[in-house]
Amino acid sequence: WRLRIGAEAGQYPHFFSTNNYLGRQIWEFHANAGSVEELAKVEEARRNFANNRSSFKASAELLWLSKGKKIPRVRVENAEKITYEEDDNNELLKIEPMYLQFPFELKKQMSCSLYLTNKTDYNVAFKVKTTNWKNYCVRPNAGRILPKSTCEIVVTMQAQEEAPSDMQSNDKFLIQSVIASPGVTHKDVTREMFSKEAGHLVHENKLRVTYVCSTTTNITSPPRTRRGFRFECFW
Repeated sequence: WRLRIGAEAGQYPHFFSTNNYLGRQIWEFHANAGSVEELAKVEEARRNFANNRSSFKASAELLWLSKGKKIPRVRVENAEKITYEEDDNNELLKIEPMYLQFPFELKKQMSCSLYLTNKTDYNVAFKVKTTNWKNYCVRPNAGRILPKSTCEIVVTMQAQEEAPSDMQSNDKFLIQSVIASPGVTHKDVTREMFSKEAGHLVHENKLRVTYVCSTTTNITSPPRTRRGFRFECFW
């Protein structure tokens, strides 16, 4: 048996990682590897572990220690706070812009574009949801983005009969993303891939809707974030 740790474990086509395989441990079996003396030591270590497995932790196992390898530590400076939401390195997608801005005109459809860039070395599947799906048309509303590639999403708002109060919108959008297998195509992206109940790691980004009057070039500042919205998908 041969132990591989960290990036060495990423040489297998069936494994993928979003943190460069940090902490990943894999034992490889080689039927013809090792000398007679080495095989004897391995057998001794195996028996020692079998006889004492309820008394020692896995890290105290002799076969492990005989490899002389250690898992690299991740150091965090004092008073440094890291959370899943705050660490941009955890995000699969770079989204530009971070809010939807429509040039508002009465009784006329309005469109704007979002650009999703896959920051990873893997395929990423995405899905777009909104709190007011009847008011928008999103193309594409789901799909797959190749590694280091960018996908343009066009969001079209239906024609409005009257201007909203203070030119503010309560509509919100949610972009969900997950790591997808190498063979996934756009047609293979399904709702089940974004199910947290099924144990999938789903990344989420919320976007706000803002308006710009057609008679001005000033950009409306994004409204404050509100909680308690229900997002619905376009499927």
